[in-house]
Amino acid sequence: MASGEMAPTAFRALLGESLSACCAVSKAGAVHFICMDWRHLSDVEAASAGLYDTLLNVCVWNKSNAGMGSLYRSKHEMVFVYRVPGAPHTNAVELGKHGRNRTNVWDYASVNSLRGSRREDLALAPTVKPLAMVADAFCDVTRQGSWCSIPFWAPARARSPRRGSLAASAGSTSIPRTSMWRSNAGRT
Repeated sequence: MASGEMAPTAFRALLGESLSACCAVSKAGAVHFICMDWRHLSDVEAASAGLYDTLLNVCVWNKSNAGMGSLYRSKHEMVFVYRVPGAPHTNAVELGKHGRNRTNVWDYASVNSLRGSRREDLALAPTVKPLAMVADAFCDVTRQGSWCSIPFWAPARARSPRRGSLAASAGSTSIPRTSMWRSNAGRT
């Protein structure tokens, strides 16, 4: 179910309950990346109120292709970066100190710009996230050997994460941050 299939108050309540459940099972100082389109900025803000101690940033996924729209076709998606209270977060970027030079504008190919079976991933969700983007975000806030949870996500079409994209699904998965993440990080 998505926001367009629910009353606005029901969507906001679902979002709040989902984020609350994520916070309840996260370590203090964990970083949550919440992807949402621009139409629901106020929903994310309202649903996250009281759950997080800091909005660390709002990143923008600058997609390679624009989607459908009315006045302007959307070519971006917002990624809210929140910290779970109770401890400092891990900063593996530190202004490039460790070789990671990152900004809050992320340029990654949209699945709708890819060929072959990757286009089939669009049947699972309209905004399938590129694995490289997710891997880079995880590498920004974790150390080697950390575990990363992805609620509501599973590898696209139930294949290995090496496949190259992640699609929305019921449930949750936890993935160790290993050299696989490093090998995918930075690919666009």
